[in-house]
Amino acid sequence: MIVRLTFEEVHAASIAGLRRELKNYWEGVPDLSPPKQGERDGFSQQIFGAIAELAVCKALDRHWSGLVDSSRTKAPDIGGEIDARYNANGRAFVKARDEDGRRIVFVTGSMRELHLYGWIAAEDAKRSEWLAYEGAGYYIVPADHLHPIETLEGTPA
Repeated sequence: MIVRLTFEEVHAASIAGLRRELKNYWEGVPDLSPPKQGERDGFSQQIFGAIAELAVCKALDRHWSGLVDSSRTKAPDIGGEIDARYNANGRAFVKARDEDGRRIVFVTGSMRELHLYGWIAAEDAKRSEWLAYEGAGYYIVPADHLHPIETLEGTPA
């Protein structure tokens, strides 16, 4: 499913992502993402993560809160049970700390046009054969194991 965002939507999500990473940095919150040559890359991660959340909300016709502390409160990104994950390379990753019962929607693309390419329940993704970054607790889900976005409950027909 392709979702097109307006300048105003991308701007709002970018500001939310910027605030999230500034708060993390200011408060000494460690970057828990997979390794990337030892460099913190929270700004782009947080910005594109917020943009992905907004795109999923737009696709599901749900309100996007833009919440800054969602990772600390363990609140889901969308509604009561959905998280959005952005990856420029289209890899579907699930964190070991993702709560069972959550549905993870995977997003790639540009700021203007995002591709929601599938979803999986967090507990279904935590297979030992998919563990990619043992120390960080990340699982990479093969694309053929993702459910089509249209099968996600609440997706408009």
